[in-house]
Amino acid sequence: MAVLVAGALPLISRKGRNGLLQYGLMLLGAWLLWRIKYYFALPLFGVLAVLVLMGWLERRRYPYQKVLLLGGMALLLIGVGLSQLHPNFYPSRFFEVLHWNYEAMVALSEPGRHLQFGGLEPTPLSVLQHSPKALAGGLLMPLPLLPPLLEPAYLLAGLENLLLLGLIVASLLKLYQRRRGVQLPPQALVLCGYVCLLAIAMAIASPNFGSLLRYRTAYLPFAVFLMLYWLFPLPWRKRVTP
Repeated sequence: MAVLVAGALPLISRKGRNGLLQYGLMLLGAWLLWRIKYYFALPLFGVLAVLVLMGWLERRRYPYQKVLLLGGMALLLIGVGLSQLHPNFYPSRFFEVLHWNYEAMVALSEPGRHLQFGGLEPTPLSVLQHSPKALAGGLLMPLPLLPPLLEPAYLLAGLENLLLLGLIVASLLKLYQRRRGVQLPPQALVLCGYVCLLAIAMAIASPNFGSLLRYRTAYLPFAVFLMLYWLFPLPWRKRVTP
């Protein structure tokens, strides 16, 4: 994943050199990610493609609203196309696969060591109803609050999640304080959507805390980057006016 993102960054920002080595890194990273974790690869392919498109639109001075609109439409179309690359992503099967994975992982997990979504059904509405809890679980669980989770490994993970909770609260407070006139970059909104969707999907498909801690490495770095970038903006982020 890191190889793919590193290869795509010059295309997104138009900073750095674009050459055969860069495109080779992108292809290698895409192939490796597809072979290892296709369910991480497809969402990331779509997000990177939209980020490249948004960067292209901004460099041609498209208005902010039009960049959002065209980027959203492109994300939808690309998502529909990419969903045809693997049977588990077919719209007719996706929610059934999600539900089957949840039931299988719960059956293999010890009591108190997994997320629970009571009444979950393989339907879009049911998944949507459980999405808030899944989002919180995908980002912040496990927390070191229950006796079964006070073992060293879970305790360390819980302390990390408490730090993440602090970052989330601080980010939301700053966003609330600057709610008037704030205009978040379109790329940040796309990445936020990617983080939220993947956190929800991973929390439901892999509710066991041990596996969830491993799988969230696909989206947690993006979440931390966005929060740190928002809380501690770098000097070069500011525009220089003559």
